[in-house]
Amino acid sequence: MSQKKQVWIVGMGSGQIRFLTRQAAAAIQAADLLTGPGRLLSVFEEDRNHPKKYADTPEEIRRIIEETSAERAAVLVPWDTSEGFGNEVYTALAGFRPAIIPGISRQAYLMSRTGVSSENAVVWNPADKKKTLRMLLHEYERVFFCGGRVMKENLPVLLRSGFEEMAVCYIENPGERDEYAFRGKLENLRGRGFSENSLFLLQQTSPVGSERTGSYDEGTGDRDARLPEEVRVLALHAMKISRKAVIYDIGSGSGRLALDAAQMASDGFVYAIEKNEQLISEARERQIRAGIGNIRFIPGAAPDALAHLPLPDVVLLEGTDGAIKELLQIAISRNPFVRAVCIRGTVEGASEAVRLMEGMHFQPKMTELTFVRTRKSDGRHRLEPQLPYYLIAGEHRVRGSR
Repeated sequence: MSQKKQVWIVGMGSGQIRFLTRQAAAAIQAADLLTGPGRLLSVFEEDRNHPKKYADTPEEIRRIIEETSAERAAVLVPWDTSEGFGNEVYTALAGFRPAIIPGISRQAYLMSRTGVSSENAVVWNPADKKKTLRMLLHEYERVFFCGGRVMKENLPVLLRSGFEEMAVCYIENPGERDEYAFRGKLENLRGRGFSENSLFLLQQTSPVGSERTGSYDEGTGDRDARLPEEVRVLALHAMKISRKAVIYDIGSGSGRLALDAAQMASDGFVYAIEKNEQLISEARERQIRAGIGNIRFIPGAAPDALAHLPLPDVVLLEGTDGAIKELLQIAISRNPFVRAVCIRGTVEGASEAVRLMEGMHFQPKMTELTFVRTRKSDGRHRLEPQLPYYLIAGEHRVRGSR
């Protein structure tokens, strides 16, 4: 591999000559060889001083650079050199110590064409299975991403989740003759087709973090209704979930509370343990409908199912078959500062949980949850008391600390 060759990696933005920087234009003019994807090379005329060799992969580009007798080569890549294909090309050509000439990024192009600011927007990578688009929209004001297929797959989920009024702008076929720019509401995209190279920016119109729980499965008629919505919401509050929290949900049932927790721990992970295979199946179906990736449903009984899991920040005990002490001992051994939340439906079960937690140096606080709901009977609405629940929550107190 010759180290004497001068190689430039030139960011072409959307592929139009008018968007080239002076530095990029100078490198292309000085090069003895142009290589890169055909769409980018086609905007330049071929002559004896600037022969073109088409290449669609980093490996092809590297082979061309290795085999060419040209001393100066310009490699054209779409958009900015630091993202996507440009970054892959740089890795492939690292041995040539290429000079980098940045191009306009996708976000900057969208801003220039629509007049909408993408400042502070988080860039979503659909390949990251831990973070779904719906999760990010609960955490951030603006989300930017690329790909018509990605939008087509996520649009029905977002519309069902109450994001119809969300502001959206997108550019279809950026840089092409048939380029199309759109600004409006998300609901205006119903039934629309998108080209694969489309650019999207979604912006919240309501406060970030509102309606973060309970929206994805209400009214579905699920058979597993043992935890009412009121109990789930208060349990999530008691768990004090941070964005990066690792959570064990033991006895997770059909996964309602676990999925709510996964939404709140958008940069963390939830491990939901349930021994009933039918409920596990329902939970996974619910996960697919909700589009939540940072959760794993583990079939089996605790404590055996906890083997090889990372240390937890929060342990939620929904159903444990009386193994509270052993489960808390495992949690403490992995994280001495773990927070535990236990849900019980009887006074005896709640009292036992408090006694065990106090004996293991937790600082438990018990709350009785009682509520009534209306029920229509004979054309009239009557108040119907619901069975009480008991919520016990506390952090482990390390010996010697206050």
